Amino acid sequence: MSSKLSTIKQTKELLEKYGLAPKKKLGQNFLVDKGAVEKLVKAGQIEKTDLVLEIGPGIGVLTKELARSARKVIAVEKDPQMVEILSNELNELQIDNVEIVQKDILEFLENEGLAGQEYKVAGNIPFYLTAHLIRLLLESPRPPKDMVFILQKEVGQRIASLPPRMTLLSASVQFYAQPKLSGYIKRGAFWPVPAVDAAIIKITPKDPAPDIDRDHFSGR
Repeated sequence: MSSKLSTIKQTKELLEKYGLAPKKKLGQNFLVDKGAVEKLVKAGQIEKTDLVLEIGPGIGVLTKELARSARKVIAVEKDPQMVEILSNELNELQIDNVEIVQKDILEFLENEGLAGQEYKVAGNIPFYLTAHLIRLLLESPRPPKDMVFILQKEVGQRIASLPPRMTLLSASVQFYAQPKLSGYIKRGAFWPVPAVDAAIIKITPKDPAPDIDRDHFSGR
């Protein structure tokens, strides 16, 4: 049996155990291909010295791989039911370098974040959050060292596009950072299966960051 089929079965069984189903309004499309998880961790160059902020860990498929590779993972999850599953899964596996924060990621970044710490960001992020989330991270007083995301294929291509095909999104991201597409993931690597394929993109903020009026630049 392939790792993908095995993980689909495990994911369904785990949710059924808790009497749950994926929530469309939260963009819950769980990654069920272990190969895709490994590709994301490799693209992010996660190392044993890294502090990693994981966005939307869900049931912890990516979290477990990040925990094996990083010094510490701070997993921010909005859904309290997913937090319960994730906490139980990590306890059963005796994974002790993951801190779970039950909060909306936008609220977390706007109100506290990881100010004063060097960190990386990783996540299989809901497609509807992409632009706002990346902007918050890039415009924070201390942006992450690197970000690696799984996001909608078309959005990833737009972010990485060069002239004459640049858009407002690609221009704003590339003003602050260097994006790099690291591969594509077929929609069948998720459950439930989304309507589109995905991409893995790494975004590395410029150092030093551009010295500008951020509110004026972003039109706020």
